[in-house]
Amino acid sequence: MKTYNVEILIAIPIVLVVLVVPALLLIGCFGSKNSQRKRQKFRDPAESSGTILRIWKTTDYQPEGPYYEPWVVEYSYYAGGILYKKNFQTNNRKVAHSLQANDKITVYYDRQNPDNAVTSVQMEQEKSLWKNMLIGFLIFTLIVAACSIFFV
Repeated sequence: MKTYNVEILIAIPIVLVVLVVPALLLIGCFGSKNSQRKRQKFRDPAESSGTILRIWKTTDYQPEGPYYEPWVVEYSYYAGGILYKKNFQTNNRKVAHSLQANDKITVYYDRQNPDNAVTSVQMEQEKSLWKNMLIGFLIFTLIVAACSIFFV
């Protein structure tokens, strides 16, 4: 019969839950609310109706992981009577496949710098990312707790 060092079995989940998981959550939190923070920095916020121009899978990227699939979403919007064209990248296949050319989206921009803009699509994508991270954290915590109870 195997014997386990109880202190080590208790220390591992504590280290994971107390140090590693909060660090990952903080990194995810700051990364997942980038568009919202950008929109909050607008000095004179405004909103416009935008149009998806095209969507393509880019080949000019640095891989960030085994499941990284960068898609570029190009869109246009009017601000102050001037047409602006911008794009953003997403690695979320569902987002890329749910959009089509000529789809209407909401664009938030800064009247004092209309080239500074974010879309409703980007903000919704970040909300779902944050929700998935919280669910993952809860599942991870339950697994760690169950393993520590089982082995002690």
